[in-house]
Amino acid sequence: MAGISLRRSLVGLIFSCGLSAAPIVPGPNLVGNPSFEIPVVSPSVSQINNFVNGGLWQVFTAVDRWGLGVTNYGVEYQRNNLYPVTSNSANGGNAWDGFQWAEIDYRLNPLTVGQTGTPQIFQDLSTILGATYVLSFYYAPRPDGGEQQLGIFWGDTVDAAPALRQLTAVSSGVNSLTWIRYEYTFVANSTSTRIGFGSLSNNIQTLNGVNIQAGGNLIDLVSLALQDGTTGTGGVTDPGTTGTTGTTGTTGTTGTTGTTGTTGTTGTTGTTGTTGTTGTTGTTGTTGTTGTTGTTGTTGTTGDPGIVPEPQTYAMMASGLLAAYLLRKRRS
Repeated sequence: MAGISLRRSLVGLIFSCGLSAAPIVPGPNLVGNPSFEIPVVSPSVSQINNFVNGGLWQVFTAVDRWGLGVTNYGVEYQRNNLYPVTSNSANGGNAWDGFQWAEIDYRLNPLTVGQTGTPQIFQDLSTILGATYVLSFYYAPRPDGGEQQLGIFWGDTVDAAPALRQLTAVSSGVNSLTWIRYEYTFVANSTSTRIGFGSLSNNIQTLNGVNIQAGGNLIDLVSLALQDGTTGTGGVTDPGTTGTTGTTGTTGTTGTTGTTGTTGTTGTTGTTGTTGTTGTTGTTGTTGTTGTTGTTGTTGTTGDPGIVPEPQTYAMMASGLLAAYLLRKRRS
């Protein structure tokens, strides 16, 4: 398979591939239940040995999203604080992500890279033919497992038993649990790709004078993602994950309307002067008695108009009368 590369975050790992020089930007994770959180370990059905906390591990014959290649065995889930040793996980427990992880401890038949086999756990995922994918996971050797070897598989789903692509072989003491991130790239040769994991070691360890089988190989947070910007044979390009839309800011509070000033008091209307007293109406005098109408006299016989004096005659008469009046007034 062309284009295979590996990146490791810690020194001291034995592997058979080249170191990836440039950072790889993957798309969304295609793997379901990547951190083995379902189902939840139930302490009531766990077992106990002299090293681990027996209430925090359980073997399942069916798990969410993962297929099991060894149906009569299944896969062992382990839970936080199972091992009484320090860990480099961010959350302070034994798990790198969440609360649980898987132990790949069922030994497969010896295989070499390129041979096909049935992994202990696997997932079949839709892929784009010819596109480049990034496979990554966190790996830690079991603290009491000695030298351990994990096989990583991928290939066409039709093959059922995909080819063994990589091996990890790690030695560890019992005083720590160190998670290491592995990353591989490969070109999909099918529209459906199977990825899987299996143990290629079956160590018998002596602990407190007791021989125990401790296959080891702890894995957590498995991811398969289309390498950002790559195009498969079908011409489909991964657009990359769209960033989350920013949250709309809260609308500012409307300021309080100012208080309207008090209307000024209207001045008092001046008092209207007192109306003067109307004078008493005078008494109406008694109406006089109407006199008796006199008897109309008999119309006299029209006399002879005689001679009418001249106007000068009247003037002379008036003048004479005036002179007589004045003479009488002087004597008196």
